[in-house]
Amino acid sequence: FALSSRLPQRAGRNMAPPPVPRPLWIAVLVVTQSSILFGYSLSQLNAVTGDASAVGALQNDVNMGGVWVTLSSAILYPFAMLSSFSAPALLEKYGAKRVLLYSDIGFIFAAGLTAISSRGAIVLGRAVMGVGVGLSGVAVSPLLAEVSPAAQRGRIGAIHQLMIAIGSLLSSILGYAFCSYVRHGWKVANLVLALPAAIQLVLHDHVPQSPRWLLRKDFVREAEAVLRRFMDADTANDELHSMARDVQGPQHSVSGGSSSLVMGSPHEPSNARFLGDQASARVRSASRRDQTWMDVMALGRVAVVGLGLTVFQALSGVNIVVGFSTMLFRSAGLSEPILGTLLVSAANVATTVLCSRFLDYLGRRALLLASTSIMTGSLLLAGFVILTVENEVVLHVFAIFALVAYIFGFALGVGPATWVVVTEIIPTELRSKA
Repeated sequence: FALSSRLPQRAGRNMAPPPVPRPLWIAVLVVTQSSILFGYSLSQLNAVTGDASAVGALQNDVNMGGVWVTLSSAILYPFAMLSSFSAPALLEKYGAKRVLLYSDIGFIFAAGLTAISSRGAIVLGRAVMGVGVGLSGVAVSPLLAEVSPAAQRGRIGAIHQLMIAIGSLLSSILGYAFCSYVRHGWKVANLVLALPAAIQLVLHDHVPQSPRWLLRKDFVREAEAVLRRFMDADTANDELHSMARDVQGPQHSVSGGSSSLVMGSPHEPSNARFLGDQASARVRSASRRDQTWMDVMALGRVAVVGLGLTVFQALSGVNIVVGFSTMLFRSAGLSEPILGTLLVSAANVATTVLCSRFLDYLGRRALLLASTSIMTGSLLLAGFVILTVENEVVLHVFAIFALVAYIFGFALGVGPATWVVVTEIIPTELRSKA
């Protein structure tokens, strides 16, 4: 947290960030269809299995007991983890745009599998979905950071988490609506997953290729064109020079755009002030060869902060709330547990909108500390109430309150700010691998 307070991409407490250009908004909305897929996938089965007595519930057509529901929901995570480890190599070979579009095909295939009345097909579909979640989760944040001006990077970066929250909310709403009123409605709710993927495929011209990847492949004109779509000429030129310096190494001359890019010497990696001499030397070396995990670990305290934030985000328990909130509310005795899930999802979206508005204005560190404090307090409150309160009405009220407060805390900082901080403190040279 102390390191995150020194980040350069911050407008300041008394400065409002400049408006986001319209072409950038369009590109961000198309790119973050992958984020909607991410969020929808996490809570997909949570919505369609919430009330087994509903007319359109999955359990009416498929023999899915608690073990199979848990397996189908949880199998997404190991496949997401495995695919995220392979994502850097794919990003280096194909670029972020093609990786996202290939993921869309996988999501469409997975949506079809999870709409088949077969336990095996549903489990397989969830595994394929996990591969897409892993790839898109790694690709989206760095791509948004590369095409966003520094003054708007926090705001734009937070949209990734906002769209994840919206995807989760859509899954809850559609699952509740179709399962409550439509026979075999779970199939329709699961098939809806294919819609954001299809939208991104149709609007693929609005998905920018990674400027950093283009420079690594010596496509200077194309990289310059991407940046000029989303920022003014001077800012685009500065960003292009900065990326070229990071990617190409010292004294590397690149021509082909509107101007030649000639790097100065000695070459310093991006965010060099966060790094020690040894780490800076390692980054300079990595910019001229294939990056390894040892290069990432050599970043020292930057790696510790980045890894610490992402591990804390993952282990904070938010995936349990998003993926199993209906089960949690049912175990607490609520007669309509899906309504509690809808409330949690709505709180997630509303708070992420608030965070995206103030992330550049208040700064990352303040929101991270406030977020962590609220999450800790809500979990302590929930544990205390569960252990000491016997009145069911009071228990139900506090169960809902604690979970909503927990999600409010997560969406206030730990959710969106983590993605932004990690992309800001990691040098460009190692960003895909990290």
